[in-house]
Amino acid sequence: MAARAVVVTGVLLLSGLGGSFGWAGSEAGGGAERLVVSWAAGAFRLRRSAAVPKRIARSEALPPLAAGVQRSAETVAGFWYELRSCEGTVLYRRALPDPRVAVVEWLEPGPDGSARIARAEAPRRDAVFTVTVPRHPEGCEVVLTGPPERTARARGAVRELARLRLRAAPAAPGGAP
Repeated sequence: MAARAVVVTGVLLLSGLGGSFGWAGSEAGGGAERLVVSWAAGAFRLRRSAAVPKRIARSEALPPLAAGVQRSAETVAGFWYELRSCEGTVLYRRALPDPRVAVVEWLEPGPDGSARIARAEAPRRDAVFTVTVPRHPEGCEVVLTGPPERTARARGAVRELARLRLRAAPAAPGGAP
């Protein structure tokens, strides 16, 4: 059986699937944190964060795969962020357009006089963007996942791009590392 690839390109694709899971945070009145993230010289960096009294969209599950297909870098593509616990448990996930790519769309006349949408993409040298996560008592870091720069549009090239630490991991019992 051939594996079926699923492309995660943005919020619209995932929102229509109704795949919320886990603790979404804002439903419980916990508020949210808005993170300002920069990307420059090939690296992501958390610039600042601020608590915001805001209800945020529910967490999204990755799209379903065909029966018998295991989720891996070969079966999913796109760009998303996850709030994770210090143990690595995914607490919240949202897709977003890749901030490293600038997209421009315009109307172009067709040969029959109609108009069609033309689209061009180009890599950005740097970018600043925001992500919003629920304020969760176990939230420890935000992980950005997507394609490596040079293969931004290739399927099967998804990997972890950055871990942005929100708070220190709790100390081990008894003071052990």
